[in-house]
Amino acid sequence: MEITQKEAKDAMKNTFCRLMLLPAAGEVRWLGTVSDLVELVHMMWYDGLTIDEHGQVLNFSTSVNRLCERLGLRAPRKPNTVMNNIRNRKNYDRMLIVRCQHLMEQGEEPLARFIKEEEGGKEEGSLSPDPSPKGRGVIS
Repeated sequence: MEITQKEAKDAMKNTFCRLMLLPAAGEVRWLGTVSDLVELVHMMWYDGLTIDEHGQVLNFSTSVNRLCERLGLRAPRKPNTVMNNIRNRKNYDRMLIVRCQHLMEQGEEPLARFIKEEEGGKEEGSLSPDPSPKGRGVIS
């Protein structure tokens, strides 16, 4: 079954919003590259999904830094430079959205390979697949 980029992006939004709601580092580990995470944040930031507890859209760099902190990663010093390098890739199939689209076509959750939940498994509010998009991601 062919999956559109919009369908892949909607599925990625679900997981991204749950990542943004993580209370602290240590609950979830990011297994992908920091570049993949920066690309994900940029996609969601562009759609206005990186908002703080007051409902204000955060700038891109702040969004990257806060999510890296929640995932226990060292944030890149210049997220905009990382994103420019991603945009300059010559191989379209290396784009995160395209890779996630292919994963969905194979029946996988698009970001499942990039995320590992620590102890406790799938609980209420976990990062397990959710059938429909819910609200916006809030970063506090």
